[in-house]
Amino acid sequence: MTTIPRSYDEAIDWVAQRITEWAANPGNIGLDEPTTTAIATQLAIAQGARDSAFQARIDSRDATGVYHDRGDQLIDQARQAVATIRAFAKSSEDPQTVYSAASIPAPATPGPTPAPGRPFDFRTELLFGGGLQVTFDCDNPSRVQGVTYKVERQDQPSGGGQSAFTFLTNAKSREFTDETIPSGSSQVTYRVTAQTSTKDGLANGFAVRFGANNQAVVSGEDGGEELAA
Repeated sequence: MTTIPRSYDEAIDWVAQRITEWAANPGNIGLDEPTTTAIATQLAIAQGARDSAFQARIDSRDATGVYHDRGDQLIDQARQAVATIRAFAKSSEDPQTVYSAASIPAPATPGPTPAPGRPFDFRTELLFGGGLQVTFDCDNPSRVQGVTYKVERQDQPSGGGQSAFTFLTNAKSREFTDETIPSGSSQVTYRVTAQTSTKDGLANGFAVRFGANNQAVVSGEDGGEELAA
């Protein structure tokens, strides 16, 4: 175990707590006056250096705060200037000349908005009363906004045969509830398409089979190809 602390702060405090007694009677502990005087002098120097370092950290922190504040003000003013330049260029006969003179790039021409994503990972829950709640995921591109989900259903009666897909609902979020499943259906198939006001995504579908105890079981997604009507 080290007697004298390893950190500078603790070592300074450790010596400061003992130097007065050491200097009062150095001979009683095997020291002499020149030694205790040298230690006291070095203690004062170390304490002064610590105070200077502490003040320097305070000054650095304050200076950094001022630097960040001035930098933020500069960025705000520069942004306002760029906005003014862009507005001026937009109203001029030759915008590119303005951008070249200002040494700033012209605004990029926005590309076409992509289609929304493809629904996947369908999950079902049979509700009390016979309704079926469906939740799913859909990874839409970041630029795609205002997505809704068109839900269609195809019925398969227990006696065989199947109907065409018919519109069920237009879900505003990644879930919907079907409370109109025909009585006696052995299986229903859903087709879900993500839509915006201008584009449709790739449809995906899944079948729900009603097994023992009328439990709803998702029997699989269609792999991404649109199900035939």
